[in-house]
Amino acid sequence: MPNPPVCNAFSVTMLKKTFPYMVKIVTDIMNRLLIESIFSRQWKPARVSPISNGEDRDMVVNYRPIAVLPILSKLFEKHLSIHLQNLLESNQIFHKCQFGFRKVFSRSDAMLKLCEFEIPRWLCVNNISPFLGSLLITIFL
Repeated sequence: MPNPPVCNAFSVTMLKKTFPYMVKIVTDIMNRLLIESIFSRQWKPARVSPISNGEDRDMVVNYRPIAVLPILSKLFEKHLSIHLQNLLESNQIFHKCQFGFRKVFSRSDAMLKLCEFEIPRWLCVNNISPFLGSLLITIFL
């Protein structure tokens, strides 16, 4: 089955060049779509291409699909993500252990929290000596 046509009326280059003139219009459209809970059908189809992982190109398992979406679809996704993150942050809905997809939090923060609180508690509950625990932590990290 062939890929559906992707509605890409705006190219990235065109959007970048006209950004100062288009930003207000595009933002208004995005906000209106959010308010009305609408996602344009023209933004849904993606052009899917197989991309090689660099190994034997004759083997199908060495390819992964990449979906190319219309630029306005990607802009809307980013716009929605920003609004959702602001909502979750301002209402303190994020769990204290939520590190992914948040500003100022990283995988390092998650590892530090794990090492500082969770692993010592697990070692204590399971009666594992601190020496053996630090050895296990060193091996697995």
